[in-house]
Amino acid sequence: MKKNLFILFLLFLFSCTAEKLQTIVEACPDVFFSKEHKIYITSDESPLNIENISYRAELNNYFFKKGCSVLNNVLTGNLSLLFIINPENSSQGDILLPYYIAVLSSEDEIVDIQYYSIRGVIQKDPKTFAYIETELTDTVNINIPNKDLKNNLKINIVIGFMLDQEKIKILN
Repeated sequence: MKKNLFILFLLFLFSCTAEKLQTIVEACPDVFFSKEHKIYITSDESPLNIENISYRAELNNYFFKKGCSVLNNVLTGNLSLLFIINPENSSQGDILLPYYIAVLSSEDEIVDIQYYSIRGVIQKDPKTFAYIETELTDTVNINIPNKDLKNNLKINIVIGFMLDQEKIKILN
């Protein structure tokens, strides 16, 4: 009997912890779309020019699903992004949109940058079989610093498409 009590006492002793981790509900960071990288274009032909653009995609909106939470200065949330695709001279319906999510300090310095892509298919009109405007959504689980450690201010998120110099030249 004493042996059982001793085992129960040890079990009770080791199951107690002095420190409990608490997740805090936090306001989600501000999200901005990069002015220079908000639109994406591509072509089935080479070289890319204004006349042979297959489709044009635009970052349109964002939404944090279920808000954000913080544990040990790491902000966690599910960021949902809306992309609008407008076909121009598309000969195929498959699309690939490469984009980035950058974390900026309160002094607009890049703290972290992560790269993503979304695949989709441009929808067709059932009567004319022509490609039509299509909406795509992508949800990304983010784990980023909650505050800038230098001055304890909130961080910001910037989202944009990954564009090469040829695409940037045509868009500007």
